[in-house]
Amino acid sequence: MKNDHKYPQVLLIGNGLNKAFTDAKLLKEILNDMTQNKNIPPNAELKMPFPLEVVLRTNDSVNNKMKELSKQMYGKVDERYKKILRRIFEMGFDEIITTNYSYEIETAASDESSITDSELKKMQCHTNAVSKAESMYLLHTYNKVEYNGFVNRVWHIHGESRKPSSMIVGHYYYGTMLYKYREFLSGRKYRQQTPGEFEIKSWIDSFILGNVYILGFKFDLAEMDLWWLLNRKKNEKSRNGRIYFYEPKKLINGIPAKAFDERLELMKLYRTVCSDLGYSIEDNDTVENIEENFRHFYSDALDDIERKMKKAR
Repeated sequence: MKNDHKYPQVLLIGNGLNKAFTDAKLLKEILNDMTQNKNIPPNAELKMPFPLEVVLRTNDSVNNKMKELSKQMYGKVDERYKKILRRIFEMGFDEIITTNYSYEIETAASDESSITDSELKKMQCHTNAVSKAESMYLLHTYNKVEYNGFVNRVWHIHGESRKPSSMIVGHYYYGTMLYKYREFLSGRKYRQQTPGEFEIKSWIDSFILGNVYILGFKFDLAEMDLWWLLNRKKNEKSRNGRIYFYEPKKLINGIPAKAFDERLELMKLYRTVCSDLGYSIEDNDTVENIEENFRHFYSDALDDIERKMKKAR
């Protein structure tokens, strides 16, 4: 694939949209569901990075637990969520990358509220960097999603539910995946061509070269692979795009919940533009009001992303 834009236009979607439009579980709820270690009290919040926490909770049986839970992670999509995802389809991103294992994005292109394995298999594609779709570490494998004449490449960069062995959860797998990133990038020479002419062999190419818009992804400090890529993008010597981060602001009695946010400060050091766009979430808000505020936030964030994309073309 070659791009007509100056830089690839990339959307990174996390679990935030799922929480705004569905009853998707929070990370801490998923971790509680995975707990097999009898020494851990019920609903305990452990003070450790989640890639290590999941190892402790499963008694170092991450693979078996993920296989057991994978079928519960397909995700269902109502019409409100479909509407915003279909808007994303029509915005013309070169790549849509997601850290989610579930298939809300793929499902939104259909008339159904869920999707089957056979439908997903038909969507599966890969770049010419590999001879067949990967079963682990999906650097070159994506789902081709077609909607209303638009074709979108959707990359599940931390794995997908249909392939439990591809789902990156434990610390060991994060470390191995980071090695895969470094190995791939060691063979790429971006300065030899302009960004718009460079052949994209992996979502990593587009992440390094492109304008990346991050929406619904908290960028937890435990996400060591993506923090590494932020730094790698900053240090790239060829011309490349920017990172734009969107997150709703939380206020308590009109005052920001965190006067100093270490994540945002670190992201800024890595050349990330952190948007001030957002809606205030008060501590005494009802669940319904919070969800409605989030939905407004995502709509306004997409408006802002659309404006930036038009300027970039």
